[in-house]
Amino acid sequence: MLGATTLLCRDRPVLTADDIAVAQALRDAATIGLLQHRAVRQSETIAGQLQSALDSRVVIEQAKGIVAASVSV
Repeated sequence: MLGATTLLCRDRPVLTADDIAVAQALRDAATIGLLQHRAVRQSETIAGQLQSALDSRVVIEQAKGIVAASVSV
């Protein structure tokens, strides 16, 4: 569950089926937007983690090369 919806109306005591349908459509659109935003943020986080792993791999390979050269492998 992502959240909750509360409908309040001052003008009339009961909401019509159309009122409820519009509210549900707005709720659904907001939910889709929030889920898409969450997916983008997760993708950005993973991309950053992968970039860090690649960057550290370059340093490791350079160190291996230095060690190999120093022991004449």
